[in-house]
Amino acid sequence: MTNLYLLALCVAILVILPAQSQFQIKGSVKKRNTIIKLENSFSSKCYNGSVLDKGDSLKRIVYSSRFIFTGKITRVRTRKREKRSVFRVLVRRVLKGDISVLSDLLNFETGTSNSSRAYVIAKGGNPLGGLCSSHGWAAILFGERLSSPFQLLVDPVPLTLERVRRVRSVIKGRTSTIL
Repeated sequence: MTNLYLLALCVAILVILPAQSQFQIKGSVKKRNTIIKLENSFSSKCYNGSVLDKGDSLKRIVYSSRFIFTGKITRVRTRKREKRSVFRVLVRRVLKGDISVLSDLLNFETGTSNSSRAYVIAKGGNPLGGLCSSHGWAAILFGERLSSPFQLLVDPVPLTLERVRRVRSVIKGRTSTIL
């Protein structure tokens, strides 16, 4: 019995010992960059960051726009002759404006199983700004005229929770919270 016990112990040590050893890597190994930066993931040519920073300009933009909605920009095409960008935007939430009037411009994706994905084609509002080429980011859009393509008052502004709160407070008339 002791010989059998001793043999089992030797086999267990021979099996466990190589499995517990660490592998040695010879030479230099390049470390992957595991930090994901989400800030500034879109070009500063796509928007004017100071548009919503000042309370007066924010009020002016909100009061002069007929429609304000949030959405994700899925495609950007540049029209170099007009020096404007045309955006394809998946509409997420309408903050200002009548949804039934806006629904005339909405297109629905038919190739997906989710039929509630509505998008609108919008033309950029700043003819003097740079042409935007990045897509895939969420934005707040301020619409001026109801035409096809949808005319924007200013170029899309990147979506943050603070900006949505400031825009909603101006819409509701609470101007003391935005300053």
